[in-house]
Order: sequence, then structure tokens, then C-alpha cells
Amino acid sequence: LALSYAAWQHNDLDRIASLNEYLQASRETAELQLEDIQMGRSLNKLLVALDLSPPVLEVPSFVTQFAFAGVAWGISLEDLMIGFCFSWLENQVSVATKIVPLGQSAAQRLLAELSVEIEQAVSTLQPLALDADSKKWNFGQSLPGLAILSSRHETQESRLYRS
Repeated sequence: LALSYAAWQHNDLDRIASLNEYLQASRETAELQLEDIQMGRSLNKLLVALDLSPPVLEVPSFVTQFAFAGVAWGISLEDLMIGFCFSWLENQVSVATKIVPLGQSAAQRLLAELSVEIEQAVSTLQPLALDADSKKWNFGQSLPGLAILSSRHETQESRLYRS
């Protein structure tokens, strides 16, 4: 997100295209890749409907589109990262509410407790993200369990969600 944000700030379309391609290629499973593509296209359509027209990417990643929106609306990188993390957290809690079942009150308590951690995580990670060598983009993967579960999930006959 940070590298994409910086590239949009400098209108570096070649870097955006390369980063977008890298993000698509680094998704661990087809299911996660399809999720990213669908979300990227949906956000792109919304941005166009809001009279923001990001340069056309054949297969836009959600991250590159989210970063474009942040730059277009003048949202600071830190605030954008906090918003991105909160939207992910809220989505996870929403899913847990439906499948655990967690219950609305418990879900809101969990969301309130965990959201406090976001600002600290962003302030710790933002300098690291901005310091990344854009020529290597060797971010690595840190969630092998997610990849294994996603591989199993994408081949299940009945699924509640794509992701």
C-alpha cells in the first residue's frame, strides 16, 4: 500500500503497473487472487462513478486502487493505512459474527479491542514499508497457514464465502 501510494503521488504509471502485477502474482491461491481482482475491479468502478478516473489497469489490484483513492482524496499515508487495516479487521469480525456465531455485542467489543492495536502497528510498519527497495519487492509470505487453508477452501464443494 505504501509503495503504491508513493507511486501514485509521483504519477509513476510504470511502477504502478509493475507493483500491481507483482501483487497479483504473489497471491497464494487462485481464490485469493480472484478475490483481489474482484475487489480491485469493484473499487475501480466506484472510483469512476465518483468522477475519479484512475489510469486503466487491465487487472487492477485492490491495493493499487485503494492507494489511488487515498492520493486522489488527499488522505495521508498513515491515515490510509489505518483505514485499510480497519476495513480488513471489520471484514474479519463480520465474517466471525456470521459463522462462529459471535453475536453483535461480542463482535463490537472485539472490534473495539483490536482496533486499538491498528494505529501502533501502522506507526511501526510505515517507515519499514517506505524503506522497501522497490526494485526487489521481496515482501515474502508470512501466513503459510492461510495459504494452506485457502487451498483447501477453494476446492470445497460448498463454501460460504469466496475468501
